[in-house]
Amino acid sequence: MLTTSIFYHSYYNSEIDDIFPRLSHIASGDKKLFLNINPDQNKEINCNKINSIIISTPNIGKDIGAKLALMDLYLKTNQKSDLILLLHDKQSPQVFYGEKWKNDLYKIAEKENTQNILELFKNQPDVGIICATDCISDEYDAEKDEFKTTNNFILKDYIRRFNFRLTDYSFVAGNMFW
Repeated sequence: MLTTSIFYHSYYNSEIDDIFPRLSHIASGDKKLFLNINPDQNKEINCNKINSIIISTPNIGKDIGAKLALMDLYLKTNQKSDLILLLHDKQSPQVFYGEKWKNDLYKIAEKENTQNILELFKNQPDVGIICATDCISDEYDAEKDEFKTTNNFILKDYIRRFNFRLTDYSFVAGNMFW
């Protein structure tokens, strides 16, 4: 049986109660929820009997910064698990499909998908990341040899500096994955 730890970053007060029912089928027994909350959130969070460790960090680095803080906590507390599920709350009021995007991102944590994901990791050890299919993105334009993002120069600098030899520039948009 594969053990799982869940890293969840909660920034929006309104969504904290929504996550526990979504994770109750995953976060039970020896599974642990590492929860990073916004310092302004209520510290009295009802984790609904989910084995949890809660920290609070400022929203520096946004979702990635919070997940790195959770990874640091995980490592410093000598936790051991076979898999890690990275999630965060999602509000995208700037786009009309924000709620749909959130639900698409959360598909990887839905009960009907979790067992298949666990079986895939168990039976195919070369699998490294699993995300929702709709969340795979590629911003590289091969014709122009540039990325369609304001981070084009930063990305190209890292590729050069670290001598990456990439043939696929796909990434998980939304930063939620196993």
